[in-house]
Amino acid sequence: MIFLTTQDLPRYFNETHILQTILSNQKALDETEFLAVEMVKAAISTNYDEVKAFIPIQSFSNATTYQLNDRVYFNQKHYVYINETASSGNALTDGAYWEQNDNRNKILVNHVLRILRYHIAQPLELQNIPPFWIDDYKYCTKELQMIQKGDIIIYGLDKEVDETGNSTESSIFYITEKESKLSL
Repeated sequence: MIFLTTQDLPRYFNETHILQTILSNQKALDETEFLAVEMVKAAISTNYDEVKAFIPIQSFSNATTYQLNDRVYFNQKHYVYINETASSGNALTDGAYWEQNDNRNKILVNHVLRILRYHIAQPLELQNIPPFWIDDYKYCTKELQMIQKGDIIIYGLDKEVDETGNSTESSIFYITEKESKLSL
């Protein structure tokens, strides 16, 4: 996976047998996550910097050279590289280089999970899909359309700017983690 982690999945797949089926098919999981990320990127790219919003999560390695804001996932914890100078070989416990922090936007994580949940059913031939998965997917896609049109602003994302450096923001509603039913 590139944006989600296995730690994210149980919130949306609380049936053990479904979660085990999903985790046992890494290819379908990776492909479906990619589709979900691309759908959310397309919706936010009009008003937000989708590159900054979707920095991939890497597995930690001492041999890898990390740059500012790189994300890693190690022992079920998220870390962000915080040093201005790119380097390698720094322990995750070294506060001069790493901060333990899941800095992914929680609303985007939830949108990706909701889309993934809907689309993973087909390649894995899951039976008896709960009807709320379909309803939740429809709600999610409507909300993404509103984000794309600028009717909803997602608090905490870097906004796109026009050629003069002014924000392209023209929204009428802010959505934050507390205000959203999408909160983790």
